[in-house]
Amino acid sequence: MKYFLLVFLIFINFSFIPEEKEKQFYQDLAIIHGTESGLPKGVVDMIKLDNEKPVVLIQEKSYAWNGDQWVLSKNEKASKIPTIKHLPETSGKVLSSASYQGKMVVGCENGLYIQTHGKAWEQILPADDIYSWAPKEVAALVVDAKGRLWFGAREGVGCKTNNQWKLFTGSEELPYTSFTCASAGPNGEVWFGTERGAIRAVDEYFYYRFSRRWLPDDFVNDIVVDKDGTAWI
Repeated sequence: MKYFLLVFLIFINFSFIPEEKEKQFYQDLAIIHGTESGLPKGVVDMIKLDNEKPVVLIQEKSYAWNGDQWVLSKNEKASKIPTIKHLPETSGKVLSSASYQGKMVVGCENGLYIQTHGKAWEQILPADDIYSWAPKEVAALVVDAKGRLWFGAREGVGCKTNNQWKLFTGSEELPYTSFTCASAGPNGEVWFGTERGAIRAVDEYFYYRFSRRWLPDDFVNDIVVDKDGTAWI
């Protein structure tokens, strides 16, 4: 069931050893925002950043976070997925999109595509030493701070670095594969939303956040990560 509350996670720095050998340890902290902080009841359909502050769309109205409360905003409504034309008829519904190395990449119900020349589209078929996929239900697509292309699909997660793919499934400890969205953080990390929780990918490691310990509801509608690494979910 989709829920109306909003969650963000902050990374808190703790030091446990002397300064000369100091190491940093990070702990996730979940804080839930709801009606008591100014949000109306209803599903959060979309979230974005405006001047590094989160703005949410609920029941076709925008609400901006001012640091203390959510207030009704005059921000223009925006579509989560831009209109994409001239894709193959077999591609199905467009679920996600990203700009990668100056080209548009889109994730669809029946494939992952990149725009090549003008109106032409080419299907991407990721493969590494273990897997070879024609991805389906590509609902998560993002380019991280290091310029890597990430996607989340029915088969799993893919990451492209310097024209080389690395693909991840449950065998690589990917916890879940029914994706809904993705957002990149400032240090190369990527957050994936799923139908059952959120996943933070750091290089080849995955950190899973689900259940009432972390989220008001497991179905994640949207995620955006600010410059401090706070994930607004």
